[in-house]
Amino acid sequence: MVGACKPSDSKGSGNQKDSSNHSTIDQPSKPNKPQGNTPPVNPYSKALFETKIIDSEEGTFGYEITATVNGKTQRIRQTHKPSLPGIKGFDTKAQAQKVADFVVNKIKTQGFPPTVTPEELAQLGVVK
Repeated sequence: MVGACKPSDSKGSGNQKDSSNHSTIDQPSKPNKPQGNTPPVNPYSKALFETKIIDSEEGTFGYEITATVNGKTQRIRQTHKPSLPGIKGFDTKAQAQKVADFVVNKIKTQGFPPTVTPEELAQLGVVK
């Protein structure tokens, strides 16, 4: 019989019996193929991003990020320092741009929505 698998009792043959008394052939594992649950693909990794520095309260600055992915647009409008109490923005446009760029990178690598911690703001040098 061509193409049929015959049950085998010999060890290491690559054949195994299943509960229906049919044999199955062990397929060699493919190299570099993730095993188990694979993380979902981040649709924002190849999105188009635009950043814009905006005026905020008391002469400070915030940012607006526009992300376009698969023809859909999402915006983040941040008028104050994220993850900190109060409504004061960044002291300079350069600080706001630095954080906007950081957030874009986070979205590209980790997805949406992004989070920014007080520690990350300190590492970026935009807060004391």
